Amino acid sequence: PKYAFPGALRSAAQMVSYEVSIGLIII
Repeated sequence: PKYAFPGALRSAAQMVSYEVSIGLIII
């Protein structure tokens, strides 16, 4: 479908930003 790619991209971006925030908290 048309919304599968933007949804996956948004979830991937959220996961990356979450990982970055966790890394910044650890560092």
